[in-house]
Amino acid sequence: MSWQDILKRVEIVPESSMEGRPNFITAEEKGYPLSINPLKLVAEFDDDTDELMGYSSFKDFGKFYFVGNNYTFPNHTGKGINSKLMQIRNKNIDTTKPRIGLLQPFDKKSESYVLNKLKQGGAIEIISFDQVDDIMDKSMYEDMSKLRMFRYPPHKKETTGEIK
Repeated sequence: MSWQDILKRVEIVPESSMEGRPNFITAEEKGYPLSINPLKLVAEFDDDTDELMGYSSFKDFGKFYFVGNNYTFPNHTGKGINSKLMQIRNKNIDTTKPRIGLLQPFDKKSESYVLNKLKQGGAIEIISFDQVDDIMDKSMYEDMSKLRMFRYPPHKKETTGEIK
C-alpha cells in the first residue's frame, strides 16, 4: 500500500449527503427516474482535502438491486478508482439477487464506455416487461425503461472487503 492510498477513505453514504459538493450531480439531475431515489453511494474521498474522487451507487429494491451511476472525477481517472468502487459496492450488496442498470451517459464517449462495461459484466438489455416481471411490477418497469435498461445475472456473493 502506498502513502497515497493511506490518504484515501471509502465510505457508504446517502446520495443526499453529497449535494452541494463541487461538481457533484445527483441521479435526478442526470435524468434518472425518481423511483431509484434515495440512492446509496460507495464514495472515495481524499482524507487530506475531503475531496470526492469518485463514486458508485446502488439501491436495494427487495427482489433486485439497482446499480450504476458510477463516476470518477476527471482529475482522478486512470487510477483504478471506478473498478475499486464497483468491487466494494458488489461486496456490500447481495449479488445473488438480480441487478438492474440504466444507461444515462454524459456523452457519446461515455456511452460507449458504459456499454462495454455492461457487456463485460454479462448484462443483457431489457426490451420487454416479461424479462423483469419476476422482480418488478409494470409501473416500475415503465418508469425505469424510459432509459435503456440492463439486467445483470446473479452470481455468488463475495464475503471479504465488506464495509458496514
